[in-house]
Amino acid sequence: MNPDLDFALERIIRAPRATVWSAWTDPAKLARWWVPAPSRCRVDRLTCDPAGRS
Repeated sequence: MNPDLDFALERIIRAPRATVWSAWTDPAKLARWWVPAPSRCRVDRLTCDPAGRS
């Protein structure tokens, strides 16, 4: 771990855990969730491994 490179995000989201997990791990859902309309986001690659390895 490198404190200069670590990124932490903490937020309370009032939704079922399964729904939030799906929104963060499904590329199509993440693209819709990440930015508000009418902006667009394209997810080229998404990896859910804690170490960031595919």
